[in-house]
Amino acid sequence: MLGEKIGEFTGKTTGRRVVPNDEHGPKMEISFEQVGTLLGTQCIDYGTYEAAPVGKHLEGTGLGIIMTPDGDMVNWRATGVGNFTGKGQGVNWRGSLTYSTQSTKFSKLNGLSVIFEYDIDETGNNSKGRVFEWK
Repeated sequence: MLGEKIGEFTGKTTGRRVVPNDEHGPKMEISFEQVGTLLGTQCIDYGTYEAAPVGKHLEGTGLGIIMTPDGDMVNWRATGVGNFTGKGQGVNWRGSLTYSTQSTKFSKLNGLSVIFEYDIDETGNNSKGRVFEWK
């Protein structure tokens, strides 16, 4: 069951490169930077994900680090599926996240199941995302 929204972010792609994908052809590696809130706290998120075409959709995995102005840090890992919107490079990503942190402020995230919705615009450069507790 979908629980409360615990975060919301907007961001920009900061880099792209094509990398090998074993015997299945190339995949894209995309790095991004985004700002927003997590558990009501302002933060910045730096992340990288890899996306491989599978049929008419994308499958991806990613990892990143969220930091607050006070020096709190949260690590994350994600896996998801991206579906093309039909508008340029637009992709809607849906999937799951896990967080780990030593921060007392964000300790609730340890062991929490989280799902995400991330939408990439038609330019492939701008993103908006939401994360929800999964109960």
